[in-house]
Amino acid sequence: NITTVTQKAREWSKKMTKWFLQ
Repeated sequence: NITTVTQKAREWSKKMTKWFLQ
């Protein structure tokens, strides 16, 4: 499902950004 993939990608991106900024 494309929606699930998009949601997961967004979540992952947020997590990565948080991780990166720390």
